[in-house]
Amino acid sequence: MSIELATQNAVIRTIVPENIRLGFLPRLLGTIPGLRFEHQTYAIMRMLCTDYNGGFWQYAELSNGGGFMFPQRNEPMALQWSDNYFKGVATPEVAGIIASLISLSALSAAGDRFGTLNNLLLDYVACLESDDRELINRAID
Repeated sequence: MSIELATQNAVIRTIVPENIRLGFLPRLLGTIPGLRFEHQTYAIMRMLCTDYNGGFWQYAELSNGGGFMFPQRNEPMALQWSDNYFKGVATPEVAGIIASLISLSALSAAGDRFGTLNNLLLDYVACLESDDRELINRAID
């Protein structure tokens, strides 16, 4: 594969600026589905990480039309998902990707847009460094 082709296939993540945060999830999913995704992702994080107790979350927009959310923290997060016996330690951003993917997958039965966003986020995961990519794939397997 040429470098030019690899660059064309890269999915770029951009943190959503503070002044447009409120409109991000409604634009991505619609108002009610956006709230549903947000609340579901918070609940998933509470199940994934025993030391998670709320806090401010960042939103990330993807150049392919997708997005995800992650907790704004400085320290790594110990994660455990009993559905597939996953245990690992991740950065807050990677933990947020995992929680977002689990949430989108769970909500995909409620509408095609959730499944589409799940696939767009998986496309981004494929562009990540191998350690992060492998950790995410183990968590959602």
